Amino acid sequence: MTPARRNLKLVGIISGLLILFLIAVVNVKRPRRISVIYMGMRATPGGARPLFVITNPLPYRITWTASGPEFKSASEWTTSHLPNVRFGGETLEAGTACEIYGIPHTNVACRYSVLWGLHPQDALARPKWRRVVDDWSERIGLGPWFLPNGVERSPMIPAELPDKGGPANGSHPTR
Repeated sequence: MTPARRNLKLVGIISGLLILFLIAVVNVKRPRRISVIYMGMRATPGGARPLFVITNPLPYRITWTASGPEFKSASEWTTSHLPNVRFGGETLEAGTACEIYGIPHTNVACRYSVLWGLHPQDALARPKWRRVVDDWSERIGLGPWFLPNGVERSPMIPAELPDKGGPANGSHPTR
């Protein structure tokens, strides 16, 4: 093997390893979305309600809006009508969390969805080329490529079991 071929082979191997390293860095660098955590049922003045914690592990602030609950039918989930807006709602700073309550418990399994996106001031402070690409991708019917946003759904809240009565659940005294 000539020295030129050996050098070419070495350059090819180093380039391949560099590309694999860059792909790994891009895919593993940090979380890419918020989370909605179901904490259980909590007593409130209006009755028992599900408590959720919305966390923002992202390195920037976001705005979020909770939509109504989605219910489980025999074959699929109903879906909430999500607004067609990019921004709006409450602000959640980077690395923080907040608590929200859902509707009182029902006899059907349900879940909640949260629409979130980059805070408007931070979105406008992005490089102009990213804003232009996002605007063009939305015009052709795709979502924005460089604007962090999404819909995050909570875990399923099981259906409330009906109270059958009887000594097993303590509704009648036992002798």
